[in-house]
Amino acid sequence: MENICIQYHKTKIGELILGSFKEKLCLLDFNFRKMRNAVDDRIKKGLNAEFKEEDSDIIEKTRTELEEYFQGERKEFDVPIQMVGTDFQKKCLECIIESSLWHHIILFAARKSDKQCKSSSSCSQRKRC
Repeated sequence: MENICIQYHKTKIGELILGSFKEKLCLLDFNFRKMRNAVDDRIKKGLNAEFKEEDSDIIEKTRTELEEYFQGERKEFDVPIQMVGTDFQKKCLECIIESSLWHHIILFAARKSDKQCKSSSSCSQRKRC
């Protein structure tokens, strides 16, 4: 069985878990969240792999790009992505990436982590997808 490399990364919006599989990012999520185990199990099952806590070039590149983003030096990410999930979930992720909705999601998460925002963000934009 293959491995998914995982690492934890503290940011100003909270601690993230980063995962890479075959030179692609397959996991970028809050480490402390509801359903953490269910999400992790779905990714492991979808890739037929197990988590192994070790670094990878993709995880390092992701860390760098995240820090550049949070410092206002980056607007787009270049990390290759390994999508995992149903066809519908993959289509939703493609839509988020193509429409730059990810930017709104990150901003929402940053506000939520600061306890400034309590409602869902960009609902009308999500309906477009």
